[in-house]
Amino acid sequence: MKNETDFMVQLMRVKGDLAPFAKVEYVDQDAKTHSALMVVDSCSCHNILIGARAEQHGVVWQAEEGTMNIGGAGNEMVTTRLAKFHFTLGSKQFHEPFCIKDGDIDIPSEIGGTPIIGILGNLFMQQYRLAIDYNDYTLHTSNVSPENLRISDCDFFFPMEIGLERYGLPVLAIRQNGTDVVVLADSGATSNIIASQTIKDGGFDCQILGTTDTIAGIAGGTEVKDAMVKFCLLTLTEDDTDVVHHEDIFKVSQHYLMTPEQGKCDKDGVQLPPVVGLIGSPFMAKEKWVLDFGVKYIYKKNLTA
Repeated sequence: MKNETDFMVQLMRVKGDLAPFAKVEYVDQDAKTHSALMVVDSCSCHNILIGARAEQHGVVWQAEEGTMNIGGAGNEMVTTRLAKFHFTLGSKQFHEPFCIKDGDIDIPSEIGGTPIIGILGNLFMQQYRLAIDYNDYTLHTSNVSPENLRISDCDFFFPMEIGLERYGLPVLAIRQNGTDVVVLADSGATSNIIASQTIKDGGFDCQILGTTDTIAGIAGGTEVKDAMVKFCLLTLTEDDTDVVHHEDIFKVSQHYLMTPEQGKCDKDGVQLPPVVGLIGSPFMAKEKWVLDFGVKYIYKKNLTA
């Protein structure tokens, strides 16, 4: 598949829950074919199967030796078992490594009668050079290159490789009063999140809306409040950098998603800045971004040019 350019599947966009879902098919031990959904999650490094759900719906996997610790940003790590799972996505067959998560995950158990059994992570998308395209809600093989995607043709452009190399996750930069803070570009998230300390330190124009909620990751939850926040996303230009002004609702958390104390360092051992929040799928869908794991760019084409 790495040499093919015609792979494309339609992603399911659910009203009120704008994380993208991909439909996969697989065969159970009795050779019966099943369909299920997986979240297409840019901020999960690994593919994940929700063990009990997968077993309930006839998934057969091949157990591998060893375990792996995984976790959402800011949450405690969870130990998972390792396996390989054979499935079909669109017209392509895959036999891929998965982490088997015991217990449940705070995502719906099904949509329209189709079960949700797991997550496709960014290592899968990097391996097969896939792009999450919010223009037409598809997952497809990267169809751009550094030569045919000019920065001048984009209303927004940020190199995904920076985050993938340093954090293992795609990141963005919010510039506030001359200072840049790091946030994740998280297709699996249904809300924007930002730490209250960042709001305070940066002097953001922020209106607390008063709504209190709890958001949950793979290993835990945290209490948040809704706020309308004005913010500027750093974007590359042909000459230097610029900012794009936005205003959107964020869930304000008491915690960073990834703190310096968690020991994230670059390849030279220098401690990385904390991850103070994330931009979720509803915002990216509204902006019609493309998260392209082939060329490792996040961009929004200027459709009026």
